[in-house]
Amino acid sequence: MQVITRLFKVAAPVVLFLIFITACEDPGGVGSDFLDSEGKLETRTLPVQSLDPVQSSAYSGNLSFMALGEVDDPLFGRYRSVGLIKPAIDTTSIGSDVTGEIPFQLRLVFSGAVYGDTLTSATFEIYRAEDVWRGNELKFEESQPFDSAEKVGEFTVNQNETVEVDLSQTWREEFEAYLSNQEVDRDSTYREEFPGLAIVPADGTEKMLFAVMQSSSSDADNLDQTRFVRTPPEDSGEEEEDEDPRQFLPPLDWGYVGERDPAGQADPESIHLLSTLHSFGELETGLTSEEVENRNLVHVQLVVNVNRQSLEANLPDHFNRPAVNQLQLHRVNSDRVGDWIFSRQPDFVALYDEETDSYRFNITSHVRDLLYDAPRPGTFYMTAQSMNGVLFTIPLYNDQASDDDRRPRIVITSVNSDES
Repeated sequence: MQVITRLFKVAAPVVLFLIFITACEDPGGVGSDFLDSEGKLETRTLPVQSLDPVQSSAYSGNLSFMALGEVDDPLFGRYRSVGLIKPAIDTTSIGSDVTGEIPFQLRLVFSGAVYGDTLTSATFEIYRAEDVWRGNELKFEESQPFDSAEKVGEFTVNQNETVEVDLSQTWREEFEAYLSNQEVDRDSTYREEFPGLAIVPADGTEKMLFAVMQSSSSDADNLDQTRFVRTPPEDSGEEEEDEDPRQFLPPLDWGYVGERDPAGQADPESIHLLSTLHSFGELETGLTSEEVENRNLVHVQLVVNVNRQSLEANLPDHFNRPAVNQLQLHRVNSDRVGDWIFSRQPDFVALYDEETDSYRFNITSHVRDLLYDAPRPGTFYMTAQSMNGVLFTIPLYNDQASDDDRRPRIVITSVNSDES
């Protein structure tokens, strides 16, 4: 008898686990019910009240990537992005001389992510920015003028290359004046007066690329991220044999600004999520404790489906969008929605499920709060991926979709307490 009891204690959790996995599958249409063969678990599917588009503004400075280029997306509209960057002025590792015949370069490392035509090359022109800016204050919609009368540099890139751009002597001399400044307020003067560089997409550019600004390494000489580069003269004695003689200067500040023309394909069954927050989702679940019915919760999912037909319609040849691997759900208790989303971790994250072409949020904790009268204040907002500088775009079916099975829905799995 003791042996049987022990076996039951071991086997029971395994059986319940298998039942749980089976029951967590989306049972089908909105309002449907599911009961497993043992009568232990039940699943109900309820519609969400609404998933509506809203708009805010997103910060675009000092992120992991810097967006550069121009792309005309038939679904999401046209984007144009101008990069801004200025070098640090710590002279400990590079000395103070960046003029003369020795090149001083901007070394741009591109991530390989492409938004737009994957086969064409993109050309960029570098100019002196006219206004002083701060990366932690930049937002995408801002305008930052540049002096187009004199080109500081230019380059062409296809996808995941690294390019080293020689910067003009005139601009180097202007930068040198701050490097050689010996006053105690040199750093603050530099921040307040020096506008840095603007990296501008040339006419004919049909793609957006993303320069790596921050990587997992904090090494100032890390070659996997964008840096300014100085090569000492061969007879300077600064380099040692078998060592890379180049000296790397990190950027002090960076970001990007741009413009968006939202003209694209209209679709009344979709909501567009854009990581620039030009469009994202305001979610009203409409869920109450009465609708949950059974308090013996096992698992509650919020499920949203990709509008694949809309996403792939009218795509030009060789056109690519950065993949959206996850969606984020934020509970915001502020009228400054964009700032809240940017500065806080999401409450829930849903990974992309390729088999069902959907994203599934585990919102069990939120529903438990509803049941026990302890919901947090605020409104739910849904966004695409993280705001790291790469532009992410995805269309989702909204609550007006003609197919009920593709509308946003809540799937509640609970233990059946009816013993009859």
